[in-house]
Amino acid sequence: MRPQYHLFTIEDFLEDDFFLEWVKHRTQVSEEFWNDWITQQPPNLKEMQEAEARLRFLLSIQRITPSESLATDLWTQIQKDIDDQKEQVIALRPQRSRWILVAASIVALLVCVWILNTQYWGNEFVRTGYGQTRVITLPDSSVITLNANSSMSYPKRWKWFNDSRKVYLKGEALFHVKHLNQDTNAIKESERFVVRTDAIEVEVLGTVFNVKERRGLAQVALQTGRIQVKGLRGREISFELKPGESAKYDIKRRLWEKKDTAVESATAWTEQKLALSNTTVNDIIHELEDTYGYTVVLEDEQLGQRRIDGAIPMRNEKSILFVLSNILNVKIERKDSLLIFKKRKR
Repeated sequence: MRPQYHLFTIEDFLEDDFFLEWVKHRTQVSEEFWNDWITQQPPNLKEMQEAEARLRFLLSIQRITPSESLATDLWTQIQKDIDDQKEQVIALRPQRSRWILVAASIVALLVCVWILNTQYWGNEFVRTGYGQTRVITLPDSSVITLNANSSMSYPKRWKWFNDSRKVYLKGEALFHVKHLNQDTNAIKESERFVVRTDAIEVEVLGTVFNVKERRGLAQVALQTGRIQVKGLRGREISFELKPGESAKYDIKRRLWEKKDTAVESATAWTEQKLALSNTTVNDIIHELEDTYGYTVVLEDEQLGQRRIDGAIPMRNEKSILFVLSNILNVKIERKDSLLIFKKRKR
């Protein structure tokens, strides 16, 4: 039986083995459990997020290991001081002072390392709640619009290192990547831009594209530029997308689907609307649940197979429910985070 996580403090989370397993290893069992726990919007969700951010920071710190020769010299010196203490107690006092200064210097060095990790070398972690979007400007001036119920992390100072620009995403985001490369035949590592989710990796030079991974499906839609898409689970194939193309990866079935698409429909959420093209009601319900945290129940399950074209405004929850109620000719009852779609009585 799982502990009562809704009562946990930050310290409780950091001491819980199952929580540590999720942050460190992202196993399937822990991933399913914690994603479900987050969607329930528990009262201590902020404490859990803070614990996750702290743990990610701690995992990003590299242990400083002294060289073997330094460790040997230090141990020899300690042994010598112990021998001197036995022979000359009075002469030990300056030695003590010297070692106190050394210890203080080491502590000061560790504090500096901690500050550098916190302010400069660590990872920035951003999360949005249900019904919330956020625009983030990265250190290279690339701009990311993060959709609701999504999170991402990235290094604070990647330009200091000769490494590619990497972003880790859960949920959905629209990327406007700044173009750094001048010669496509000689791409430097620091000029690459890479977006990773749990199941796919997207490599970019400079472009606009949308990435989404929810409910066992990973999707990429390219608006401008050129990107390389690669699967990280199962069939690790790699292919390019051209503007106007999209790719969908069924993680469970390990199947890729590539097709021409209207990219505007994939990015319509940035304009606070949901673009529908022969879209099932079940798919619309999934968007409601993922974006606003609702649980939706259909009184008539056949209603979920109806298909709809057009656009639904998503400026707020009330407008969405009003439009859906009229399009589907249903009465929507709300009980906290539960929505029940009922047939209207004639």
